Amino acid sequence: MVLVLLTLFYITFQLPVVQDKLTGYVADYLSTSLQTKVKIKRLRFQFFNHFSIEDFYVEDQEGHPLLQASKLNLELNGLPGWEDSTVIENIAAKGLKVHLQRSDSNWKHRFLLDFFNKPTSKSKRPKQSNLQLHLKTALLEEIEFLQTDNWEGQHIKASLKKLELKANPFTLEDGNFEINKLALLNPAVEIRAFTGRKPQGAKKQPLTKQAWELDGKRLYINAFEIAGGSFRFDDSTDLPKVGFDQHHIAISGITASLRNSLMAGDTLQSKLKISATERCGLQLRSLTGNFFLSPRSLSLKEFSLATNQSIIQDQLELSFEKLSDWENFGERVFIKANLNQSLLSAADLGYFIPTLAQKSGSLQLAGDLRGTLNDFTIQNLAIQTASNSYIAGAATAKNLMRKASFTYSLQIKRSQILSNEVSNWLAPATSTINTALRKLKYLRFNGNIQGNSTSSQLNGVATTGLGLLKTQLRINYLSQSLLQYAGSVNLKQFELGKLMGIPALASVSGTIQFNGNGLGEKNTAATASAMIEAVTYNGYTLKNVELLAELNQEQVELRAAIDDENLKT
Repeated sequence: MVLVLLTLFYITFQLPVVQDKLTGYVADYLSTSLQTKVKIKRLRFQFFNHFSIEDFYVEDQEGHPLLQASKLNLELNGLPGWEDSTVIENIAAKGLKVHLQRSDSNWKHRFLLDFFNKPTSKSKRPKQSNLQLHLKTALLEEIEFLQTDNWEGQHIKASLKKLELKANPFTLEDGNFEINKLALLNPAVEIRAFTGRKPQGAKKQPLTKQAWELDGKRLYINAFEIAGGSFRFDDSTDLPKVGFDQHHIAISGITASLRNSLMAGDTLQSKLKISATERCGLQLRSLTGNFFLSPRSLSLKEFSLATNQSIIQDQLELSFEKLSDWENFGERVFIKANLNQSLLSAADLGYFIPTLAQKSGSLQLAGDLRGTLNDFTIQNLAIQTASNSYIAGAATAKNLMRKASFTYSLQIKRSQILSNEVSNWLAPATSTINTALRKLKYLRFNGNIQGNSTSSQLNGVATTGLGLLKTQLRINYLSQSLLQYAGSVNLKQFELGKLMGIPALASVSGTIQFNGNGLGEKNTAATASAMIEAVTYNGYTLKNVELLAELNQEQVELRAAIDDENLKT
């Protein structure tokens, strides 16, 4: 008799009219409890182990869409309310949309959080739900998340075409979560910053502890894959500038895989491989390494990064106070990098430093970098070119991505620089300057070089192909202006005539102070005063010569006082 009653109940419950009636009861109950509009097109139970929802819709209490789901299917093991344990084994969903928003300091979905966190009566112990998650597979399609924050001034849009998860069955109470495969297809994230309604100087809400932690549990993912991903960030209404623009970041074609990923406590470790392309044309052809992630740091050990024409490798660690610091990567993310046998091309550097965009060649690089992208130092610096020019020492750079305020400093312990590469990397590409630099043949410099995008200053001792000199030199190279220079040089057996194109003038020893504009161009002008210990001219060596020279285009006025024993009578 009982079996007959159960059969009749089951058949009755499966009737569409009964389940449609149940759908209305559930929607009305949720609308009353949440005090907002809730719609459900259809609820269905099949054999008590398949549960489905179609066209689920929830508004916030101001009438804005909050939650939407076209389809949600759950596969159960056990009968809810009838057995000691009912297990959700498989989940499938399509057309999920979440839209969070606020216009003041309070989020519009707060009522929903309060509903699920509603305290129970103290006189009664809450009854523990017998519904558990014992997940085997999950398939989510056409997912969209929107967050419109008109208070702080930020809009976030995240979408996902497909998420596929296959796991060894686990429950939330287990200490171990083992996932065989987690695959994301076409994930996309867009972040746009704008001026919010929050008054300037308003007191910030206290930050909650930013951390993710498994509370003694362990998560293992054998294979995590991303295909066709993209990321976009804009915090300015101005059009993107040529090259990399930290205010308009657009990364597409993100393909990534993480193997043997393990999360214990708040730290994730994995073997990483990723590729992508940035809007400016810079390609991340491959990034591989041992990956570590915690709430305030990201590090890569034994990594190799290959771009269009560059390779950077060894170890890298990025530190930050909060995840939002990545929105201003150049100033808020601290970089700790140990580089070895790396190769940087001028073309790739040109995406960040426009003045190098049209340069050719590459640099072999090693060193220990500390700081942010806009303000960093490099110790144990070693740079070498394909033509065997090299520099060893230390370097600092500030405001690397801001041409107007960019500054740099090099402390050079030893070096050998071929003159043609100086003209290629540092000097403006004018024929006069290049000709002068080529005459030096090579330069071995020990000292300091510092400057900015429009000037450089040198202090040190240099050995060149024309002789030895000790110099203090400042050069200004403003665009569309003549080269400006000023300083002093102490010469020792320096073949000045070859540099100046005066065959009769051979070696010079002495001190020269000078300043001028231009090197052979129209309107070239210069003055120099010299105390010459010895100068060879037309085969004759003069000593103790004082000179005052003025150059105005092609006219030279020279005054001299000579105190040479051989000329005295």
